Amino acid sequence: MSVDAIAPGDAPQGRRLVPPLPGTDRQQAFLLQLGDAHAALHDPAAIMQTSARLLCQHLDADRTLYLGIEDADGERQCHVRGQYSRHFPPLPERFDDDASSLGWVSAQLRLGRPVVVADATTDRRLDPAVRRAWLATGVLALVAVPLLRNGREVVHFGCHHHSARRWTDAEVALIAEVAERTRAAVERARAETALRASEAKYRAIVDSINEGIALIEAVTDGAGAVSDLVFREVNPAFARQFDLGSGIGAAVGRSVAELLPDLVPGCMAAFARIRRDGTGIRPGPPLHLRGRWFEVHFAPVGARDSGWITVVCSDITERRQAEHELRQREQRHEFLLRLADALRPVSDPQAMQALAMQVLARHLGVARAEYYEIDPSGQFATLQRGNAGEPPHQLRFRLEDFGPGPRCAYAAGQTYVCADTAALPGDDPGRESFAEVQARSVIGVPVIKDGMFRAVMSVIHTAPRDWSPLDVALVEETAERVWAAVQRARAETAQQASETRYRTLFDRIDEGVAICAAQRDGDGRVVDARYVELNPAYERQTGLDRARALGTLASAVFPLHHPTLMAIADRVLRTGRAERVEDVVPDLDRWFSLRVAPFGGENGFSVFYADITEARRAAEELRDREERLRSFGEASSDVLWIRNAGTLALEYLSPASARMFGLPPDWAAQGKGLDDWLELVVPQDRAAARQAFEKIRQGEHLTYDLRIRRPSDGRVRLLRNTDFPIRDPMGRVTRIGGVCHDGTEEQETAERLEILVAELQHRTRNLLGVVRSVADRTLAGSASLEEFSDRFRDRLGALARVNRLLSRLSEGDRITFDELLRVELAAHGVSNGSDYGGRLRLHGPEGIRLRSSMVQPLALGLHELATNALKYGALSLPEGRLSVEWRLEDRAPGEGEDAGDGNGDCERVLRVEWRESGVAVPRPDRGPGPRPRSGSGRELIERALPYQLRAETSYELTPNGVHCTIALPLPSSADSDGPSGGWIRAARG
Repeated sequence: MSVDAIAPGDAPQGRRLVPPLPGTDRQQAFLLQLGDAHAALHDPAAIMQTSARLLCQHLDADRTLYLGIEDADGERQCHVRGQYSRHFPPLPERFDDDASSLGWVSAQLRLGRPVVVADATTDRRLDPAVRRAWLATGVLALVAVPLLRNGREVVHFGCHHHSARRWTDAEVALIAEVAERTRAAVERARAETALRASEAKYRAIVDSINEGIALIEAVTDGAGAVSDLVFREVNPAFARQFDLGSGIGAAVGRSVAELLPDLVPGCMAAFARIRRDGTGIRPGPPLHLRGRWFEVHFAPVGARDSGWITVVCSDITERRQAEHELRQREQRHEFLLRLADALRPVSDPQAMQALAMQVLARHLGVARAEYYEIDPSGQFATLQRGNAGEPPHQLRFRLEDFGPGPRCAYAAGQTYVCADTAALPGDDPGRESFAEVQARSVIGVPVIKDGMFRAVMSVIHTAPRDWSPLDVALVEETAERVWAAVQRARAETAQQASETRYRTLFDRIDEGVAICAAQRDGDGRVVDARYVELNPAYERQTGLDRARALGTLASAVFPLHHPTLMAIADRVLRTGRAERVEDVVPDLDRWFSLRVAPFGGENGFSVFYADITEARRAAEELRDREERLRSFGEASSDVLWIRNAGTLALEYLSPASARMFGLPPDWAAQGKGLDDWLELVVPQDRAAARQAFEKIRQGEHLTYDLRIRRPSDGRVRLLRNTDFPIRDPMGRVTRIGGVCHDGTEEQETAERLEILVAELQHRTRNLLGVVRSVADRTLAGSASLEEFSDRFRDRLGALARVNRLLSRLSEGDRITFDELLRVELAAHGVSNGSDYGGRLRLHGPEGIRLRSSMVQPLALGLHELATNALKYGALSLPEGRLSVEWRLEDRAPGEGEDAGDGNGDCERVLRVEWRESGVAVPRPDRGPGPRPRSGSGRELIERALPYQLRAETSYELTPNGVHCTIALPLPSSADSDGPSGGWIRAARG
């Protein structure tokens, strides 16, 4: 039998969901048991599980279910919230149920009607598929009660049995009642759980917030007037705010007037307002409670006559402090803005100091504000114009006079603050000093920069004053700003002066200056430049109009020189290093010295133009002149030299010095000085040479001679010097120079010429005397004029030969004996190639030099011997022989007839032996035949030679021929060069 019931979720309020149960007291007892079980439970899951278990046991069913139903995208999802099974396995917690396949069952449930099936095998209302599914799970009988909400099934409570069972109406009604009661208990448990969670959440919030909250109850008297206020609950923040004890319980139940009497007026006003219009009191003026500031809210609890109010206290002490500090910062910023605005148009540093002191004194309301600068010693402070208020009492004072307080503070770089200088110790010298300048309260701020005490700013009041931190901070900030402003003003003044100087320099320098902005290509290379600024010299040097050139590109101004300049600028901007080059600007056909340097940013550079066309031309001319001078110096046989006038270091020495001085070619390059040069000068001339150099350095021109000993060969050379000073354009002697000529040969020639003239005169006189003597003797020994003529001519010929021989000699040369002998013999036809063959024998050393005065007498003697030999002696007959031998001998003093002068030195003697043989010489008293004459020739040998030459001679007529010896003394210099090393061994013709 099926039972149609009203859907519980759709029942009107106040009506029962099912008809009264017709059962017995047993069922009533079950419902009471179920109610007690629900009342003891607060967990929704436990309630649903308990309902399923109790109902299953009470009805003796095999399984009871409490399902939650959800529709998701048209699919029916069942959630097992509670189940109890005795014979069936438990269902999964979640499964899907195809509502469209349930047919009649689904329709009943959607209408909120219970589904009652006594036997699934015989109930024709079931679709076959539903029947098969139920039978497959072992369910033959069941009751399903739906619970609807808003017309939709949300809960399904069912009982299952494994065998057919006839369900009574009382059982179906009981199942429906249990389902409704279970849902109500679940909703109640969920509401209580949510309420507890909410209460816990808000309790946690109330306990954790910083605002203090208190519930206060008003206690009234019989007339309804409030007689007391009692704390009923406070949160931890309230207890902390007002220090009400270690826990919140310490305040509960205690009187507000006892714990917080300052809170009572506010609470009483709140109760009065709540009773009057039912509204609370928003925060009014902050309350100062127990040393802190609070913002207090008063709000009613419940009805206006409930007698309860909520008090919310917010501690705003930090906020008020922050607001106070904010106001102070705003005042500070406002003051600093006024100070900055006042100082901005002022550029004079002293005026800045005075104006800043005026602004500060007016803002703080003090008697004086003063700015002192500290001298380098750090001991004295000087006031210039940096003061405001009353006139200063001191323009300069010693810091030490104001006691150890300011001195120690300033030394540590700290601000000195004194609220009342009269309270300083009596032995503090600052007490009297402050009194003298009428400074009753003081703030002194030192300005320390780069570790040095530079300035001090003082704020002075004539009465005691408790300076606030803001006051101190303002003075400190003002000191820093004034220092910075003064330094900035001084720097700007210096910069302006510098800019003026540099602008003047920029406009007046002779170098052209172009300030350029580089133009780059896509690769960052400098390809062009725009002219930013040009000076007048640039206009003069280039001939360009500055006004028209400014802003134009360099490629448009100098198209030909542009690539070269841009390449240099690109290197300069890449490396950051300036470059200087000399280059020709083809566009102007002039040479310039260009200096390109970075200027003003990564794309800025400057170009300095110096026209060096004339300088290069002058340099080329100078090089030409120097080259000509060098060529002249190299070609000159004289030595040209230049020395530094200050150091006397050799700067130039012509190549002829190597030959003239006998020095190596690199001697000048070795850094030789004057002392090295003077080493060449002979000691006798060094002092005069050094004195000559000093005179030249003083500006004199000198011509003088000196002698040097040439290192290359040791010979002494006579140098003729013409030295002169070389002056710079200012007329100062910066160098000295000279021309050095080797006068050795010239001097020797002059000396030789003098000797030659003297000798010529001497020889002429001697020759005339000889000619006269020869003439006299020849005449005396001649039988006829014809004989005289022949003999006189021969003797004059001998003299002529000797004179020709003497005239061919160069200076320093001498006629050697062997040469004189050969010449005389050759004059008589006795020479190489003659027909005398081996009849002539000459033997002796070559190169025995004869003094010129010896030659004529000796030549006449040899002439006489040779003439006699040809006419009468060995050379006149074929069988005759002539031997002439000579040698050098050393003769001691005293030997010989006229030996020496007794000075003790040995002298050299040339001994000549003239020996003829093979000639029968008849005695004077024997028969006819030719006889040698004993005339002038023999007399010359035996008498003239000893007389003129101190010679020892002998002349003897032997039976074989003439034997003549001549021992001729030689002066020590006559053979100084010694023999040549050769010997005459045989006939020479």
